[in-house]
Amino acid sequence: MNVEHRTSNIERRIMYSIYFKSTERSESIIIHYSIVISW
Repeated sequence: MNVEHRTSNIERRIMYSIYFKSTERSESIIIHYSIVISW
């Protein structure tokens, strides 16, 4: 039970890190394109 909970926590943490990295990348791309369009 404890081991399963720990592995699920690790998987959740990995998913969160991947999600946040992808959102950061998309936000930076959006900001970059908005700057290019504004110029």
